[in-house]
Amino acid sequence: MKWKSFLGAYAEKKGCGGPVALWIADLSLVLQISILTLLFVSLGLKLGGKHFWHGVLMLSALALHTASILVVMVPSLMVLGQSILTFPSDRFSIVSIFHVLFGVSAEIMAVWLVSAWHLQRDVGPCVRRKKWMRVTFSFWVAALALGVLVYVLLYTTLLA
Repeated sequence: MKWKSFLGAYAEKKGCGGPVALWIADLSLVLQISILTLLFVSLGLKLGGKHFWHGVLMLSALALHTASILVVMVPSLMVLGQSILTFPSDRFSIVSIFHVLFGVSAEIMAVWLVSAWHLQRDVGPCVRRKKWMRVTFSFWVAALALGVLVYVLLYTTLLA
């Protein structure tokens, strides 16, 4: 694909996703799968009435997500941003743009929700934000799924 030429030497290292996958991309994939797992385990805790532990896992997922954004996503966007702008209608660019939009939206909403909760045992204030929690959860899952798709498009031949 055209945008792969923008990777240059950045993509010459090997990782688990194939001959061009970077260790940082592999780390990102592991983080995304870990965050997704935390989200669904947290949902199970919430449905089981363990609201405090649901909040603790969501805080953990948010911390991992924030670290992933700062350590992996921002540097990757700095390298791949030009290709996205150069080939905006390319499948990779479209997926990347939606990944960023959902991811940034989920991050902002999650920071707000976790900050508003601030480790309270009382779930009353959280119940009032239930609608926003559902939207945040949906955006977060969409962002993570699109992140995995970005990895597949960049580093595998599954969708070539």
